[in-house]
Amino acid sequence: MSHPDTEALRFRASELNQVLVSLLADCKHVLGDLPDVQHLVTAQGKQVNYQKSERKVFFHSVKDADTASNRPELASIYHVLTTFLADPEHKHFNGKLFLPMVQCRGFMKLPYQLFGERVQRAHIVLVSVDIAAGRVLSIEAHDSSSRFAYTFYPDKLKRLADIFNCRLRYHTHAQQGIKDHYSCGWYLLAYLKALITGKSIVELKREAQAKVARSQTKENFITGSLLTTPAGKAHYQHQREADAAAREEEANRAEFHAAEEDFEEVVFS
Repeated sequence: MSHPDTEALRFRASELNQVLVSLLADCKHVLGDLPDVQHLVTAQGKQVNYQKSERKVFFHSVKDADTASNRPELASIYHVLTTFLADPEHKHFNGKLFLPMVQCRGFMKLPYQLFGERVQRAHIVLVSVDIAAGRVLSIEAHDSSSRFAYTFYPDKLKRLADIFNCRLRYHTHAQQGIKDHYSCGWYLLAYLKALITGKSIVELKREAQAKVARSQTKENFITGSLLTTPAGKAHYQHQREADAAAREEEANRAEFHAAEEDFEEVVFS
């Protein structure tokens, strides 16, 4: 799959987070009513939103890099996991964490700070972490790209598996075409929905491929393929309207300040 307008089709982390919340509403028949969005703040001062059921925790986007200057708006997966596990409330937690993880380090361990975007990966994968009695048992990842791309990337999850002394399973599903530089976020959301609804790996791949293949735009993917229940579609529509109202309010505020500055310039000139 290829498309000339890659940036228009790619999910930014903030966009993916918004769709994630609607996806959880879409899966209400499986998850039940989830509590409102909660906040986790790491020792580095990074805030990550999440929603939690009795045995599942759904985080918003994190990154694989520990370096503060690399994607500074995101918390690292290592800091999020250690903060979650250190919370006394989660001392006896038994269940699974789901984390969309942005891969933003340099290929072949080349520092992006020196070589820039030429070596920096811009990709996102779905990570799930199994926890029993507050201890990490296993880490699993679902990646829509190929084993070839994974081979040349310094996978942070291997280090996490060593730190937590747990098993790592990294699935490279090879569903993105070589010229497809945008659909990783689409596949991630489709993988998550399949896992929430109890699908096998084979079903996960088949359903994700079908959802992405019949979608030409992000909007079509979200409302035509991903969200299938009235609750999910209503949540997404409400969110879009709220975002539009917020943008309009911000534009009106900027226009008012500009007019105010023009008035002051005329009065005091």
